[in-house]
Amino acid sequence: MSSVFWIALVLIALVRVSTRPDRFITWIAVFACFPAAAVISVGSGPSSIGLSPYYVLAAWAAVSCVRRPRALVAFLLRPPQIYLLLFVLYAVVGAVVLPLLFSGTGVYSPRLGIDSQVSRQTPLILSPSQIGQAGYLLLNYGVYLFIAQRGVVGHRHLVTALYVAAAVSLWQLLSLVTPLPFAQDIVASNQAYAYLGNQQILGVPRINGSFLEVSMASAFFAVMYAHFARTFLDTGRGAVPAVVALLATAFSLSTTGTVVIALVTVALIGTALLRLVRQGRVRRQDVILVLVLAGVVLGAASVSQYLFELTVNKFGTSSYSNRGASNAYALDLLLDTFGLGVGLGSNRPSSFAAYLLSNLGIVPSVLLGALIVSLLWRAQPRVMAWTLGAYLGAKLLSLPDLNDYWLWVLLAQCQLYRPPSPAVSWTGGALAVRR
Repeated sequence: MSSVFWIALVLIALVRVSTRPDRFITWIAVFACFPAAAVISVGSGPSSIGLSPYYVLAAWAAVSCVRRPRALVAFLLRPPQIYLLLFVLYAVVGAVVLPLLFSGTGVYSPRLGIDSQVSRQTPLILSPSQIGQAGYLLLNYGVYLFIAQRGVVGHRHLVTALYVAAAVSLWQLLSLVTPLPFAQDIVASNQAYAYLGNQQILGVPRINGSFLEVSMASAFFAVMYAHFARTFLDTGRGAVPAVVALLATAFSLSTTGTVVIALVTVALIGTALLRLVRQGRVRRQDVILVLVLAGVVLGAASVSQYLFELTVNKFGTSSYSNRGASNAYALDLLLDTFGLGVGLGSNRPSSFAAYLLSNLGIVPSVLLGALIVSLLWRAQPRVMAWTLGAYLGAKLLSLPDLNDYWLWVLLAQCQLYRPPSPAVSWTGGALAVRR
């Protein structure tokens, strides 16, 4: 049943993007919210293989890019695109060469949990896992190239993806308090991944919805909050998506989302105050934003025991210690491999930075860092710098994977983004259109 559903949906998507390539960004954004789904799944357990809807559409994008070789080459040779091209080439070659070069070195196997490997690591070997990660990287790069070459106008695709993901999370929540069944067999049909949909904290369920685990769900929703709250501050639009994203983050009960929300909220308040000082006027969205943020603070105070558990108490848990140990070991691997790394997909620490350094080494990490800094520096309007920056912050906390769907979508979107038209603003008691 689940395969039929996803096959039908993917076929519809392929027909739509073939006739309207501008719709690609919306379909890929929606599919990026279902990392646990599979169009086809072979086998069972950790050794199984599943093809996600995202990668089917990614393959179409990669082929489409290759069919326009002149435009592709011209785009790739422009800085900073050359940095990412070199990064991808090194990562793909290194996925095969480096595991052979450093065979037998102890690593945190991506197939096993971090906690079980703290005292005894897994010997490194070249396996289908590294080759698969290299293939996934090429497909993600295809998504990046397709979006980046065409640019993105507005954020309708983000709104669509947010509402779809929030609807699935609400469905899961309702299934816990009502007889309504949750279609986990559709949401989590990929047997290669463990869907952690029954986690709790202090007896309260943690909602991960369409995502594999709560940290992934909370990172996505927190970043959508960052995007739409900043959009509202700039244009007066995006209030409803920002509130939806905030509520969805709260129901995930994840440390990652909590920290990102806190940092973004402080940054929003600082930005609003700085604008007030510079411009000497109060706008309607400034007033509304302050009221909403005040409500967030009051709401946080009412659930302080959960926030304390997610933040302060987190530092004393074995989980936090083990993840810190995996990151420290990743740096040891970097030294043991003379700065080369052990190959893409070979080692799995807890942080994205540790993942890059231990798997790919110093040079590729610098290349990717150069691209990211360039995108953040040049991103106009600044809302996209906020969005990408917030997601990178979440990845530094708990999302180590390089083949992270949303990482590549957001990297591409920073190339060209136009915000929605400004709304009516309020200043000095009078209405005026911001231009």
